[in-house]
Amino acid sequence: MTLLSRLPGKGRLRSRRDAGGMQATVSGAATVVHGADGAGVDASSMAAALPPDPDCLLVVVDVPPDSSAEVWESVAAAVPKGKGPVRLVPGRFPRRMSPQTAQWLAEWLGRPVVAPCGTTFQTAAGTLFVLPGQNCGWGRFRRGRPPVREGMRFPRPVWESSANSATWSLTGTASAEPLPGGLWLRSDGGEPLLDRGRYRLARWVPCQPEVLTIVLGGERLPPLPLEAVAELWSTLDDAARARAKFAQAGPVELPPSVSLGQALADLLGTAVVCYTGIPSGNPEDPHVVVLRADGSHGWHACAEQVVFRPGITSAAPVMLSAYRPPIVGLPELSPAVYRYTVEAVVEVVRAGLWVRPEGESPNTALVHSALADPARHLVLFEDVDAAQGTRMRALAVELTERLSAPTRRVTEVAPVSVLRSDAPPAPRTRPLENAGPVTALPWLSQLMETMKLEMPAAGEAATAEAPAAGPPEPPRPEPPAAEDLESAREWLKANWPADFGAHTAAVEAVLAKNPKVFRIRSGAERLGAVADAVALRMYLAGQGIEIDPGLRTGQSGADRTFSRCVAAGLAALPAYRGAAVSALTPTAAQWAVLDASALVTELGFLNLLAEPCSAAAGDTDLLVWSVSGRRTALLEPATGAVDRVMFAPKTAFKVLELARPGGASRGRIVLRELPAAEITAEGQPAPNRSSLDEMAKKSIRRSEERWAAAVPALRVPAAAAARFRVLPGVGDG
Repeated sequence: MTLLSRLPGKGRLRSRRDAGGMQATVSGAATVVHGADGAGVDASSMAAALPPDPDCLLVVVDVPPDSSAEVWESVAAAVPKGKGPVRLVPGRFPRRMSPQTAQWLAEWLGRPVVAPCGTTFQTAAGTLFVLPGQNCGWGRFRRGRPPVREGMRFPRPVWESSANSATWSLTGTASAEPLPGGLWLRSDGGEPLLDRGRYRLARWVPCQPEVLTIVLGGERLPPLPLEAVAELWSTLDDAARARAKFAQAGPVELPPSVSLGQALADLLGTAVVCYTGIPSGNPEDPHVVVLRADGSHGWHACAEQVVFRPGITSAAPVMLSAYRPPIVGLPELSPAVYRYTVEAVVEVVRAGLWVRPEGESPNTALVHSALADPARHLVLFEDVDAAQGTRMRALAVELTERLSAPTRRVTEVAPVSVLRSDAPPAPRTRPLENAGPVTALPWLSQLMETMKLEMPAAGEAATAEAPAAGPPEPPRPEPPAAEDLESAREWLKANWPADFGAHTAAVEAVLAKNPKVFRIRSGAERLGAVADAVALRMYLAGQGIEIDPGLRTGQSGADRTFSRCVAAGLAALPAYRGAAVSALTPTAAQWAVLDASALVTELGFLNLLAEPCSAAAGDTDLLVWSVSGRRTALLEPATGAVDRVMFAPKTAFKVLELARPGGASRGRIVLRELPAAEITAEGQPAPNRSSLDEMAKKSIRRSEERWAAAVPALRVPAAAAARFRVLPGVGDG
């Protein structure tokens, strides 16, 4: 018997049967309808990231799409009562719902039902997109009336129309297809390449309520002809054109020595706005990320949007329509110009940043006309004369050291004079990674940058079933080398589904009880925070025991993908400042390494204890003064929890004391964690830090006195003991 043949009569609608084992649980802005065993990880994660729906009751349905009529009756009975419309979201892959089911539910509930016809895709920001296809999109179903189409995107942007909701071929070998955040105009190519670009853009580019983002080109696709842009432009109405902004994701055919933005303005005969990279993140306030050569996310641009007008020469001033301060808190003196010191300002320009004295400069036109280079971020300094150049260069280097780690790695400090066409080549300075002030969590930035993830062989990358015209579901193999943290999260959920699901409910409860600790501002951030915290909890529970040896030996692959999520979860916890301890028995070779080392760097995760364990085996005490270690108690598993202090990979430590065991005396190794600012270019501890060394040793001695007066306790289960017998930078004891 089909579902429609079992439509209840009016009397049954008024007295609905019980929920048949189904339950309704509020999660964020949504209600999840699920079985007695609780909501699955896919439905829970989706619901937590969804934005609110001011017009409908938002319900995530955690049942298979092809469920029986009895199951759907139970779902309907569990939906909270009310008279307003209900927006139903499929919570299980492949996240589809048939129109017949949606119509039946509208009849059963006696209220309008908004449901997707086709496969539903969730972006990184939590918004929803129904993949393109015949008769696909959101539909409004009402009792006794035909359904009405309501677009493809939720929340629905003001610019959505039929012109940006279908895929069509343009003149030549180019096509335009819808994205959650706008349109992708690209040359035709092989489906594997298109799928890769489609998935990335669908995940990254946010659906901004007032901005239609038009992405041009794609990684490893043939150059996009400019004529295709003109053809697409002709199909847009005036309202859509007024809200359109362009972003480049691949090669575009351009006239010689003409930028993309200027070529578009001249071609279309109107002013156009171009992003300096790809918009990403929060739809209400996205940041702009410059793409690397392989199409992956690179560094954040301060100059985010540029306005181009027809017929303007390359020497004309460039108008930034959106920008961010290079450092939070700098006072803005005039548009894009910030006070840096008493004698200098820093200006955001297309090529990067410009450090100069306040007031007029003879180089303004030269600097403003300089194009951005995706491969490098320039910090230019004024060099009208030698004395000025020396001072401005010092400030430029200092400024660079305060930038984020991804930006710092691609930054070059250069004099303005290098922009002149007749200037001789001048050496550019790339500041040392360890010089000057550092970001709050340099180890996390370094870990995200340096961990290389293996690319599956050609033909091995399997994706979930999806229409060819839309973004595929998250790929199941491990993400490629330069993929972002979001892909690592997707990989983790796909490859460890049972373990991931087992920890999700406990992690979500921890995040809900500790909002001030995790400081989650949006549904999308919550989705990522849950994944990272689950990864850390899995690690703490003993998952991936081979991770740390692999990190220490430089092995790549799945362990490093897991490690990226673990590191991100660790970074969300508060830093611990104090003493940490473990016991071990170093070998003669390990003592020799310590004797010869002033500094050691641990490449894996380092596990120590906040207090000694009575069952710890070893003749030597390892005592460490922590600055950025994390107490993991919030996310420790219910069984086998350890009061540990955990350090991220690449944490450096200064050797303060060494004493071998002898007779009745225990051995003693005392280390102090070193921030990057205390490490010289030669990889040695900075001099003149004796006061900090003495402070650390005194604090450790006070901790030892307190521990000695306390009752001994068993703190580490035998199964986890090996993780606490590691010498930082030396290896297992």
